Amino acid sequence: MSVTRLNISRGAIVASAAVLALSGCASFTNDNTAATVDGVDIDAGEFETIAAELFSQPEVFGTPESENGRNSALAARNLLGLLIQDTALTNLVDRSGGSTDELRAALIASAPPDDPVHTFSPEFQHLLAGINAELLGQAYGLLPVPGTDELR
Repeated sequence: MSVTRLNISRGAIVASAAVLALSGCASFTNDNTAATVDGVDIDAGEFETIAAELFSQPEVFGTPESENGRNSALAARNLLGLLIQDTALTNLVDRSGGSTDELRAALIASAPPDDPVHTFSPEFQHLLAGINAELLGQAYGLLPVPGTDELR
């Protein structure tokens, strides 16, 4: 099964819009920051690079064709939502002393040789792996179980 097909479904992208709307993490004071998640900035240049990669391959991702040189604002917001989710998960796992790097690398390596994921930039591969349901389950498994006092 293709990593790309597992990870980029229209439902996943649409669902991310809700996270973006509820996250309250947009930054309007720093032109170089696309969003800030728990004190960690998502660089606007990184976002633009990943967005360009997403929009350059509509046949792979199902993104709408650009109109008059402009890409879909909804698709861009959904992409930013995915970056926010991925950053939040990475921050959470990192703070607990874990890392998702090995999980991501193993997932990308498990893709068939002809999977388009192998042609993507490392940043885009990182994002795709980070929104994979299997990786998410494994990443949450790295987190410590909260104690009774923490749950109160």
